[in-house]
Amino acid sequence: MTAFEALFAFYGLLLGLAIAAVVSGFGEQWRRRHLRPIGWLAPLLGAYVLLAATRQWQNFYAARDALTMTPATLFTCLAMALPYTFVAQVMFPAADDAVVDGDTHYLADRRILLGVLMVPPAVSLAFNLVTNPSFLAKDAVSDILAQPAPLIILAALIPWRQRAWQIAGLLALIVNRLVVIII
Repeated sequence: MTAFEALFAFYGLLLGLAIAAVVSGFGEQWRRRHLRPIGWLAPLLGAYVLLAATRQWQNFYAARDALTMTPATLFTCLAMALPYTFVAQVMFPAADDAVVDGDTHYLADRRILLGVLMVPPAVSLAFNLVTNPSFLAKDAVSDILAQPAPLIILAALIPWRQRAWQIAGLLALIVNRLVVIII
């Protein structure tokens, strides 16, 4: 096994934990839907987490020739993957939470959820700027979509408690991730 293969397996495992937690959360909420409405916000956030984790994995593979097995790279992997796992674990209300529905839970915890989700794109942007300062110059449109756009949208959503704004912002994040995965 090469150093990159080991690093890729480590990163894939971390992202896989997040993906598994999202899918498990969807299943648990579906099973309890007759006791408490699921709502729209947490499922949209879950879709974003799935797409963001997929994009991170895609980027990691694309950078395979430049990545080395160093402590800095390992810590970067942790900083970019573990926030998704944390959010996936807490974005849905637990069975014994005393909330009316999933949207109420999301709105109460949105600052933490969205703030934590700002960590991976911020770390990615910082890592790219440190390791390759000219990366924004080579393909500005896709790099702006991939790097700063999620940070801006997430930061803009934090203060807004209105459900409609949250839905619009989460849909914008989902569309953003779909576009950068495809292009």
